Amino acid sequence: MQHLIELPANPTTGYTWLLRELPDEVALLNMNYQPSTDCKQGMTGCDGKTILQLLGIEKGHGDLALPYARPF
Repeated sequence: MQHLIELPANPTTGYTWLLRELPDEVALLNMNYQPSTDCKQGMTGCDGKTILQLLGIEKGHGDLALPYARPF
């Protein structure tokens, strides 16, 4: 079963969502940033969202750790 998780984001701040922990029973299919529809092409400082597309491979449970931090 596929799941989408949408998280608010603004990469111009230097912060991003980092995938630190993912259960073995889950596969990450895609993780990308989508700017707000109010953001015109070429504009900076716009907010948006990070979208994770996850696939449950088998039954189970675990922790998903997604800190919003600077990667450096």
